[in-house]
Amino acid sequence: MRFKKVVFSTGLIIFVWLPIAIGGAFLLSLKDRIYPRTFVAGIDAGGMTKEQAGKLISQKTQTEKPFKIILKEEETSVETEWQIDLDELGLEYRVAKAVEEAYFEPRKKKIESLSSNTYLELAFVIDQNLLEEKLATIAAEIYQADIPSQISFDHQKNEVVFNLGQEGKELDIEDTKKAIFKKVGQMDFGQPAVLAVRKLSRLPSEDQIQKAKEKARKLSNKILTLISQQQNFVIENSQLIEFVGLFSDWKKDEIAQYVEVLSQSVNRPALNALFQITGGKIAVFKPEQKGFRLDKNKSVVVILEGLDELAAKDNGSVAKELPLEELNPSITASNTNRLGIVALIGQGESWFSHSIVTRVHNIDLASSKIHGYLIPPGEVFSINEVLGDISKATGYQDAYIIKDGKTILGAGGGVCQVSTTLFRAAINSGLPITERHAHAYRVYYYEENYQPGFDATVFYPSSDLKFKNDSQNHILIQRAFDAKKHYLSFQFYGSPDGRKVEISNVRLWGIVPPPEDLYIDDPTLAAGVVRQIDFKAWGAKAAFDWKVFNKEGGILQEQTFFSNYRPWRAVFLRGSKN
Repeated sequence: MRFKKVVFSTGLIIFVWLPIAIGGAFLLSLKDRIYPRTFVAGIDAGGMTKEQAGKLISQKTQTEKPFKIILKEEETSVETEWQIDLDELGLEYRVAKAVEEAYFEPRKKKIESLSSNTYLELAFVIDQNLLEEKLATIAAEIYQADIPSQISFDHQKNEVVFNLGQEGKELDIEDTKKAIFKKVGQMDFGQPAVLAVRKLSRLPSEDQIQKAKEKARKLSNKILTLISQQQNFVIENSQLIEFVGLFSDWKKDEIAQYVEVLSQSVNRPALNALFQITGGKIAVFKPEQKGFRLDKNKSVVVILEGLDELAAKDNGSVAKELPLEELNPSITASNTNRLGIVALIGQGESWFSHSIVTRVHNIDLASSKIHGYLIPPGEVFSINEVLGDISKATGYQDAYIIKDGKTILGAGGGVCQVSTTLFRAAINSGLPITERHAHAYRVYYYEENYQPGFDATVFYPSSDLKFKNDSQNHILIQRAFDAKKHYLSFQFYGSPDGRKVEISNVRLWGIVPPPEDLYIDDPTLAAGVVRQIDFKAWGAKAAFDWKVFNKEGGILQEQTFFSNYRPWRAVFLRGSKN
């Protein structure tokens, strides 16, 4: 029995340790050699020393010269090939590095590598910038613009027209480089490398084309009417047919774009009630007005439903109601009892003698839009936001403005008279100024009965005038405008909280005379005619200190307003027409 146990134990030891001993001896024999079944660029380097493998690989790199690679486009009807001379790109193989990788890479897998193949690419260097230049040239030849398939309606022929379009394609340079690098690393120059060409679009199948044409024919001579609160919108057959999809029933993206444009006509902002002080009491002079906003997502669904209904009908039209969201104003006529407007808290004035008629018109128009405006507690007033678009489309006329370093005629000239007057009213009311910009040069309008430096320019969207209502109650803005006396003022009404404003005298320095007058020959003017288009102004730097105290004497606001006015030359056009 003991003998059997001894025999069994000895057999077990041999069974377990003998393979390990043999394997260890085998690995020991490969101490200075590359593991079997190791291939470098197709060369079987297994069992070789590093020196032997290096010589064999070097021989192959020499026999493969010159290094050239063929590129071709896959699945093309025209057999077009491009050849790149890799020697011109400075291709050099790193044989020593490849041998080191062949020696160490299989050893990372340990014993498992003895029973599996290891395939390695040959390390190399190449000028990638030159390669990308060559590929960019190929890319230009391959590129094909994407022309989407289209269905439209020919009004002259009164029929549906289909244009198949063109399937676009372009070369993916990065993926193509990867394919080239793999070929070079494997020294596989016998077969072309396939260019990585991606499609930019796809063309519809014959079945999809026929279905789309049939749907388009069903929409011929039909209309879809969209009903809104203020007006109706009629979509005629030519537009309806453009919504027909080739890969789906309808082009939802184009319908969404149509709804986006539609919303600009449908949307109406809510308007707050406007107030004025009459007989010492606050009164409504313009009631609030509810607004509407188009629900874009639901509108797309409504149009899709209408299209489905039209396609199912033999003739006629379909009317669908647009989904609108109601917008409520934040300030209504019923708010008068809780606004807290009890007294005048500050005002600003300005004069504009000798202004041209169009400038006076613009001052009147812009200031009228601010008259009666209510600023809720904590809100920042922005003149750009309140006035909105300043253009001929909104009623403004051409008058002198400062733009791009020149005084020119432009729509809205005179609006800065309004912002300047508001700035003065805001600082006199002790309200914090969050944004203010001085003019580029001294404008005499703003120095009538005032020192320099009390102006504020606005120009949407780069320059704005902003101030904050940091009081506990609403502030009502009122204007006083007199076109004959060339006078404008804004009064701020609210709840006095005991604050006091202190403004220092203006400090003026760095006074610079204007440059010499500039005369420009103008062939459109008759000889001898001179027309002034810009006016001289002295340059200067101006500053004043502004402090706001609460009723206990503590400082609420403290700021120095600085203006840097450039010297401005007069410019004249001198007629040179014969």
